[in-house]
Amino acid sequence: MIPIRYSVRSLGQRMTSSAMTAMSVALVAMVLTILLGFVHGMRRTMTSGLGLISVSLAVAILSFAVAVIVSIVSGTLPISGALNTPPAIALRKVV
Repeated sequence: MIPIRYSVRSLGQRMTSSAMTAMSVALVAMVLTILLGFVHGMRRTMTSGLGLISVSLAVAILSFAVAVIVSIVSGTLPISGALNTPPAIALRKVV
């Protein structure tokens, strides 16, 4: 078992990495809290009095179209960039 004195001394000697670790944990906790608040707000906004999600047909069609366009563009951009390079390098970029 590692003595507590060693752990405390190690934290003191590695101050920068200890501070970065603490800030990273705090950042993850903050982002999680913000996202959970966002999800809660979206649920409150989109639910009607019966507890059902109410989305109009036009919004559903528009959302679907945007999702399809984004997926097509995100799939084509890496391939189009690879077409301008030699085959050996293009394979490394796509894979």
